[in-house]
Formats: sequence, C-alpha cells, structure tokens
Amino acid sequence: MPKAIEQIFTSSGQIIIDVGGDEAGSTVLGRYSKEILMAEDRQFYLVFNPYRMLTQTVIDTKDILHGIEIVSRIPFTGILYNPNLGSITTAEDVRRKLPIAQDLAQSSNLPLVATCTLRHLKPQLQDIENLFCMDAVF
Repeated sequence: MPKAIEQIFTSSGQIIIDVGGDEAGSTVLGRYSKEILMAEDRQFYLVFNPYRMLTQTVIDTKDILHGIEIVSRIPFTGILYNPNLGSITTAEDVRRKLPIAQDLAQSSNLPLVATCTLRHLKPQLQDIENLFCMDAVF
C-alpha cells in the first residue's frame, strides 16, 4: 500500500477500505491493525457474495472469514450480504441466497448488517430488512 494510506488515521469522517475478498488482500491490514483497532466507531465488515467461487457455502465462507481475521489481526464486526452478478442480478438472485447469508451470520455470531442490491430492484425487495440500495457503476 502506498505511504499515503497512513493519512486515513489522522483524517475525520468515514473511510472505506476495500482490500479484496481473501487473506492475500487482507494481509496489508495487519501492518495497520493497531491503528485500525484504536479508531472510534470502527467497523470491519465481511462483504459476502455467494455468487463468487470461493464463498458459495457457509463453511467455505467461514474459512475465508477466519483466514482474513488471522492475517489482518482485526475481528469482523458484521456481514454485508452482497449477492452480486453485475447488471444481470435479479430480485430472485437476492432472495435465493439470503438464507445462506442468514446462516453465515448466525453461525459466525455476527450481525447481518445489510442486504446490498441494485436500486432498480428495491420495489421487488421491500420486505427484506436493512436493504441498502446502490446504483450500478460498471
């Protein structure tokens, strides 16, 4: 990571760091784990996409989750369910894998913070709690 990353520890406001979805991407966080753990209101979310090859089951995803926690030295505080197939994602795709996300959260003892979806699917998913709608940028 560039040296400029250290500026995030002296800035205010919300900061989002996306380090990829496995242990390799999260290793860099280990270098900054002390600083990150000292941050007020710090949240460390696993972004769970059950349509990715390595995170299709609860068992596989828990292995990834624990591996990331070990190399980053930062415990997760919650799970973001992001059933993402790009622009072809349907409301049915979101609903189909929601039970897996709920099982993952329960078995990991972490809250399911939000279900992420494309904004145009919101009318079809109104009944899902903590829906976080986004615009497609790809």
